[in-house]
Amino acid sequence: MIHQSGTYGEHVTFWTFAEQRPLGQYFVKLLRQLGYHASLQVINGNHYWPKVGNSNTNAQVGLSFWYADYPTPGEFFLPVLSCHSFIPRSKDNQNLAQYCNPVMDSLMTRALNTQPTNPAAANLQWVNIDRRVTRQAPWVPLYNHMWTGFVSERVGNYQYDPMWTVLIDQLWVH
Repeated sequence: MIHQSGTYGEHVTFWTFAEQRPLGQYFVKLLRQLGYHASLQVINGNHYWPKVGNSNTNAQVGLSFWYADYPTPGEFFLPVLSCHSFIPRSKDNQNLAQYCNPVMDSLMTRALNTQPTNPAAANLQWVNIDRRVTRQAPWVPLYNHMWTGFVSERVGNYQYDPMWTVLIDQLWVH
């Protein structure tokens, strides 16, 4: 497939932040095994996101993560994979893939507008959007973070939020 894509032997820089250097090294090794001339670019601290997000950097591949603020399909696409979310030449760009597909944006808008009056139909629209965007692979998922929480039998009202983890202010003890 790599030969068919016409990218075999191309130079690829894998971007990562210092804390994830071993993972970056693994991917550089993998890219080399696949026939690319791969190198690693490590960015320290808070400089990673502004550097990689800026389209002037021309970052090709790197690590990122995304947690939806609210568990709805739109939160997985609109803030990071829409034309509106892509801000060229800006360190504030959240659309690291620089993905802009007006057809998909139109489908996302339609699904958002359908959601309040017909959630079942909107869910089917989001499934279609998910499949189409996944086939285009602007992002390739590496893993889904899992969380396991252990609490005493005396703890009540345990609530978990995927972004904020345990909501300590909601807990109570018998």
